[in-house]
Amino acid sequence: MPATSPRPHVRPRGPVHARPPSDENLVITVIAVSLLAITVVGIGVYQFLQYQREQDQEQLNSRVYRSYVRNTDEAPAPEEPEQPAAAPTPAKPSQQQLNQEMTRKLLAHPGVTPGAGFSAPGVKSTGVVIIDAIDQAQAREKASSAARPAAAIANPSPSS
Repeated sequence: MPATSPRPHVRPRGPVHARPPSDENLVITVIAVSLLAITVVGIGVYQFLQYQREQDQEQLNSRVYRSYVRNTDEAPAPEEPEQPAAAPTPAKPSQQQLNQEMTRKLLAHPGVTPGAGFSAPGVKSTGVVIIDAIDQAQAREKASSAARPAAAIANPSPSS
C-alpha cells in the first residue's frame, strides 16, 4: 500500500483580511445619505410653508375682523347745536348694567332657555335682537288679524 497521508491536502490558511470597500458600496451609501438629507430638508420646508400659510391666514382674518368692527361700529351722530350747560347729560349705563338688563330681559321671555354658552360674548345681545324681532312680528300679526275682521264688517259683500 502506498503511503498516503490520512488527511487530504489542505492549504494552510493565513490571516483573514477585510475586503477593501468597493465603489458600488460607496455609491449606495452616498445615495442613501443624500435621500435622507433631501427628506429631512423637504419636511422642514413643508412645515415652514405650512406655518407661513397659517400666519398669512391669521393676518387676513385679523384684517377682515378689524374691518368688520370698524364698519359695524355705530356711526357718530350728527352734531347737534350746543345745549345750555344747565341741562346735565344723562349718564350712560355701564356695560355691566347693560349686560344685567339683557340677562333679565332674556330670562323673562318664555322662549328663552339658558344653555351652556349663554354667557359667551355676543350671545345675549343676539338673543335680545331675536326676541325683539319675534315680539314685533307677533305684534304686527295681531294688529293685522284684528284689522281684518273690522274691514270685513265695514265692507260686507253684497249677497244675492
